[in-house]
Amino acid sequence: MQLGRGVKDGLILLLLWIVAVVLIAVVFVATWFSIYVIAEPLYWAVQKQVGAGSFYFLGLLMMVLWPLALFGLAFGLLRLFGLVARRFRGAARRF
Repeated sequence: MQLGRGVKDGLILLLLWIVAVVLIAVVFVATWFSIYVIAEPLYWAVQKQVGAGSFYFLGLLMMVLWPLALFGLAFGLLRLFGLVARRFRGAARRF
């Protein structure tokens, strides 16, 4: 069965979107792991020695930095996938 070029491009883009969603989910799981498995026991261990204000500031910083990192990752992945799709499309034209 022959697939048209538009169908092939659509399947490639669908696959790339699935990969992007999986990678972003991996980042969320890594974030959860780093916060609840690594950072929280460390927080309780050093809570008495460091002021609460510094932990409050770090929490606010993380609330700002993690979404920025995730948006940056998503934007970078979309740029990469666009480059890959253009290369595949160019290679398909040659054959």
